[in-house]
Amino acid sequence: LLAQRLRARGARAVAVTDADQSHLASIANKRELDLVTYLDFSTSGLQVAYYSGFRYTSPAGMLLAQMVAAGLGALQLPVMVNLRGMTLPILRETRMAAVSIALDHPNRWIILGPEVVESVAESIERFLVNPDSVG
Repeated sequence: LLAQRLRARGARAVAVTDADQSHLASIANKRELDLVTYLDFSTSGLQVAYYSGFRYTSPAGMLLAQMVAAGLGALQLPVMVNLRGMTLPILRETRMAAVSIALDHPNRWIILGPEVVESVAESIERFLVNPDSVG
């Protein structure tokens, strides 16, 4: 659904399904994508993550995640939006801006998915048009 929304906005979006995050990162790197959005499940609420390790934080990933989290927060969803740095393989192994967006239950994706996806697509569009400002 996210890839469809992005294509409708003029982006060249690719949807790939694979449980192996390292494999997905490899595909993204080989295709030299502009950014990666990974959809997953979390243990609590709605989690938006970017790469942040012991000595390095991805500036582009953090900015994209901040934009996504701000957009989702504006929706006033019935779940808390948590922004955090993580070392997930999909975030650590990609060479481009990457975010992981995770909801705490499959039913939440069914119920909130369309709103979440539309907001994420808008945030991605803003990031790609003007990646130097959070708005």
